[in-house]
Amino acid sequence: MSTRQTISNTDAIARPGDLRISTMKQLAPDGDWQIALAHDRPSQLFIWTTQGQAVALVRGEKRGIGTHNALFVPEGTIFALTPGRGFSGHAITIPPDLGLPLPAEPRLMRCRNVSDQAELGRLIDQMTQEQNTARARYQDAMVAYAQLIAIWVRRQLASDQGTDPDHGAARLLMRAFSAEISLHYRTLDNVAAYARLLDVSPSHLSRVCSAQTGQTAAQLIAERRLHESRRLLIETNVALSDIARWLNFSSPTQFSRFVQRLSGQTPSALRRGHRR
Repeated sequence: MSTRQTISNTDAIARPGDLRISTMKQLAPDGDWQIALAHDRPSQLFIWTTQGQAVALVRGEKRGIGTHNALFVPEGTIFALTPGRGFSGHAITIPPDLGLPLPAEPRLMRCRNVSDQAELGRLIDQMTQEQNTARARYQDAMVAYAQLIAIWVRRQLASDQGTDPDHGAARLLMRAFSAEISLHYRTLDNVAAYARLLDVSPSHLSRVCSAQTGQTAAQLIAERRLHESRRLLIETNVALSDIARWLNFSSPTQFSRFVQRLSGQTPSALRRGHRR
């Protein structure tokens, strides 16, 4: 069996699943790295903050998130969330094949209207109750509530409470860079390769990335690769050597050094620690 088949056959988490709602803690059950490292998801993500603050990286742009803010992240969008102290809220994972009337672009909505806040809170509570009781056809009921939430999002955007996209040159470059990382993170691991795809110099790409995100371009590339490394180590039984090949490392030793340098633990230790 090839490495590709091995990964594909055991990598169910990389495919969209059922509609589900979770607390922010439940969204990262194996550690904050699951949301704090830059990554992209196969499903759409809707986050509603009920307390505290966080910093989100979405398509190469950092945004502050506060109480009663809603963030929508389409599938395949490079994303990270660094929660502050006391940050809490809910996250709804939405398979894209549901066809809900949600935006094609990431959107941040700062909801200031108390009745709008209460309306969304009720929908989230009702969706949570359906999931927890798991009665007959509960997924159908959850989809119905998700459709109402999608309408809530559209109304927020129509009332100009959503932030308008900024099309400045730096942001456009970061969006393109983020899209290329999502496509090529397994096979391209250096800034020069991405700069060639984007038709800019490596120094310009690094300078813009640092200004927009506070991270170098190399760090953003490495984060996406580390997230996938940790995910495969924890969510699958794939051999370390196969993961190394899948992520285009020259050897298992190089893969181990990469993981240890960025996480502080060897791949074997990360896998063992999760299974205790």
